[in-house]
Amino acid sequence: MFRIIKIEFHRHLTRWTITAMLVFLLLGTAALQTGIDKHKIDLKHQEEFIITEMKKISLWVNYHQYGGAGFRRRLEPIPLAAAFYNSVTLNELLSFIDCGIRLKHMELKVGKRLFEKPFGGSLDLSWYFLIFGSLAISAWGFFALRNIQFLRYLMNFTGKKNVYWGIILARMIWIFLFLAAAFLLYWLQYLVNGLGLDFNEITGLLTFFLMTALVWVFFLGLSTACGAIRDWRKEVVILGVLWILLVLVWPEVLSVIVSRKAAANMKSAYKHEIRKIEILMEFEKEAFEYSGRYKTREEKIEADNRMGERWWDKDFKEIEKLEAEMLEKTREIARSFHHWSIFNPVTHYKSVNNELSSRGYNAYMEFYREDQEIHKGFLRYYLDKKRYESYTKVVPYLSKEQLVSRSKVSLPAYFLPGFILNLAIIAGVLFLAYLRLNRSLFPVPEKGVTTKNAVFTFTKGIIFGLIMNCLNLKNQFLNVFYGCFREFQGKITIDGQNIVTREKKGFVYIPCPSKISNTIKIRHLLSLAFRVSVPGLDIKKKLFGNLKDLEKARLLIALAQSKKTGIIILDDFAEGLATEYEYIEIAREIKSADKLIISLSSNTSMIVIPDKTIITLRRGSGYVQNKDILK
Repeated sequence: MFRIIKIEFHRHLTRWTITAMLVFLLLGTAALQTGIDKHKIDLKHQEEFIITEMKKISLWVNYHQYGGAGFRRRLEPIPLAAAFYNSVTLNELLSFIDCGIRLKHMELKVGKRLFEKPFGGSLDLSWYFLIFGSLAISAWGFFALRNIQFLRYLMNFTGKKNVYWGIILARMIWIFLFLAAAFLLYWLQYLVNGLGLDFNEITGLLTFFLMTALVWVFFLGLSTACGAIRDWRKEVVILGVLWILLVLVWPEVLSVIVSRKAAANMKSAYKHEIRKIEILMEFEKEAFEYSGRYKTREEKIEADNRMGERWWDKDFKEIEKLEAEMLEKTREIARSFHHWSIFNPVTHYKSVNNELSSRGYNAYMEFYREDQEIHKGFLRYYLDKKRYESYTKVVPYLSKEQLVSRSKVSLPAYFLPGFILNLAIIAGVLFLAYLRLNRSLFPVPEKGVTTKNAVFTFTKGIIFGLIMNCLNLKNQFLNVFYGCFREFQGKITIDGQNIVTREKKGFVYIPCPSKISNTIKIRHLLSLAFRVSVPGLDIKKKLFGNLKDLEKARLLIALAQSKKTGIIILDDFAEGLATEYEYIEIAREIKSADKLIISLSSNTSMIVIPDKTIITLRRGSGYVQNKDILK
């Protein structure tokens, strides 16, 4: 398998591949820079916010004004949010707190509206890697197993499992190396912009690229499975529909489901506020009636103080209960959203990024929890100051640093189960791709077509030219040699022995040289066999594509013959040769008294000069051997 990984990995190590990767990374830096610039603007707004709030507090002349007017707090996102600024739940979140019932979050998405569009908007770094990255990987994976002739040639030297996993693992290594380079580049971009990431944020950035790797490997397996289907038009349609469903439709459907669940199970922010006002008005009515019993100013002040303590001991507890219920319902719906997100690698990716950004549901709920504690503390502070220092200089309850709550990287609920489930999904998709490869290598017979009239008699020491203008018969013919004869009804004999059995035959398969990738290094091809030399081969040319046609043909044959087998099957081999002289030269080199050479072709002019030609035609629903031509 290691040899296959090496061949597959290095054949993609070309100037064009590196250029494409660099272009992708540079476009990603543009997307990230947009987010970084927006984050810097947010930080400037934050400075203005703090100055404004502290200035407002300094203008109040007593604690009655301060308690009634209250103050605002702001949720500060971390620098990592720049990678997700346009595709997260929250934008700029403010809270408004006073000593009464007001604990209001000044964001369009609060209460059940928080879940109306949990995946947010469009272009940012995370969106860029999801959309354009998955499309690029899908196109790349689509062609991974398309070249069946090349895969069959590799199977001369190892099993089909090693061939498959060698190709897949080589591409996975490319994905991991690319994302590692992206991580280092974008980390450096943060540093250049003066935004250092702490350990928690670096871990978050690594987690983002880990989730990106999961999504990309998922689409690699999915596109590889689609690419292994024989009809390319059908393959493209299936892959396109799957991509649209998984990337575009599924997240929107999940958003609608979660939004409806929130609407059915949560109070609206308006009803929540009305209920708090009702509690306040009931208290105000009682307080007015209670203080009305007293005549003197001192008595009224004392009555107000007693009612303030009554609000603290009883009525405010109801307000706290309402806020706690709202927070718990928010947590319940958020967990439901996180739970349903794990069943699709794309939605799991977006759900995780939402929380990594510090602008997701976890950040909102933590901010809400902090505000509840501050709300309670501010009420106690107000009652104490109002009683003992009614007309002194107003001292802010919170410092300017406390006016801002710095969020942090977090992970959604069910992250680990989701990660494990996504690995299982990827394993399932890769297994499906392997099954599709198996079916492409050994196709089932066409329905309604019989091969019972296809009879082939071969003798070693002779070169047979088989003209088959039907791909179905060629595949069934090859299946017999691979031991997967798939109900082959005809007869194939070699030196009088019937070989139509389930056992794999000792043979080598050699395709047209043009089916071998030109970017494969010659030394890597030579590593497939032990101590193989090709007279006249210039290894200094390095790449297979730099060889002449005859050199390519000789190299493929020399490697295949190292397997010491008595049967050689050439598949449209002459398409890679330029002249009839080369046909004759190749035929002389490979002919041997103890070898059977079978040259398959769909074109009568494209056969290595045979001793005997067999033309097979399809008549009706079956095949018939038309004529034998002896040389």
